[in-house]
Amino acid sequence: MYDPYRSIDLFPDKCGVNPIIKGFLWEFRPWYFDGKSVWWGRNYELRSDAENAAEVLKEKITKINIIDGSEKNSVRPEGET
Repeated sequence: MYDPYRSIDLFPDKCGVNPIIKGFLWEFRPWYFDGKSVWWGRNYELRSDAENAAEVLKEKITKINIIDGSEKNSVRPEGET
């Protein structure tokens, strides 16, 4: 089950779906918390579409963090640039 966003309930690698009231209808917005930031997706009319988008968002952000982290935190021997 994908939970709505609550700042007190966050832990790294958690994703969810936030319900949004649009007039008389509901829309759903996917989100993902990577341990540092909350990443938001676009609104969807169907909850199931937003849940799938939350998983895709999680995969994309994880890939970005792995690429950025490996470049920034790489250890090189002294004297090598």
